[in-house]
Amino acid sequence: MNEFDIFISYSRKDFDEVEALKKRIEEQIQDVRCWLDLDGIESGEEFTTKIVSAIEQSKILLFAVSDNSMESPWTQKEVRYASNKGIRIIPVLLKKAKLSGWFLFEFGNLDCISIDNPLQFNKMLRNISEILGRTLNSPTPPLIRYFTYPKNADRHEGSTFPLSWEVCNCTKVELRIGRSRPKEVPAKGEELFKVRASRFTIVHTAYNGTSKCVDKITITKEKGVMGKISSWLYKKTKKILK
Repeated sequence: MNEFDIFISYSRKDFDEVEALKKRIEEQIQDVRCWLDLDGIESGEEFTTKIVSAIEQSKILLFAVSDNSMESPWTQKEVRYASNKGIRIIPVLLKKAKLSGWFLFEFGNLDCISIDNPLQFNKMLRNISEILGRTLNSPTPPLIRYFTYPKNADRHEGSTFPLSWEVCNCTKVELRIGRSRPKEVPAKGEELFKVRASRFTIVHTAYNGTSKCVDKITITKEKGVMGKISSWLYKKTKKILK
């Protein structure tokens, strides 16, 4: 029986960020057991034996990728040893990190998760829970931080305007314009929309498991100068006739 579920390979220089990552995983997957070196003693036969034992007793090695960990000889040894033992390896990019060098050469075919991308991170949590046969804790409802467009946007026919949004606690985000089919979009982004119909609604839906949050924006096309004059004359005539 495995004593641990996840062995976290990292550089001590990234300790605060990795400790926060470990906490997020433990909060969202029930009874998950993560091994994380808290002493940072990267020398000696006793330490080597301790590391080897922890890797062998884990089902997953989570590699916290950063410039520091890519240059660490210890993380290279840990990842390679886990690979030789047939242990599943999951690379997680810390902030602004990129794969390079030895890891990209040997493990470039692995899917890499960005810690800054909530869609990727939540998908990783689901995958880990399935691998371990554990249950995810009840998901936090998604939160749409903003979903808006500039108030002075040109909404005449044929014009374009930017629509921006940001969502947190989500596994998927969709946009649907009018009656068109919804399309999946990033958790944070901006997109240009072209005014065509006289009135249409843009629906923004964020999902996190079975929970979802919906927001809508209805765009009314602005009329040209002649259209505005005709509309004013029509209303004025109607009022006089009454």
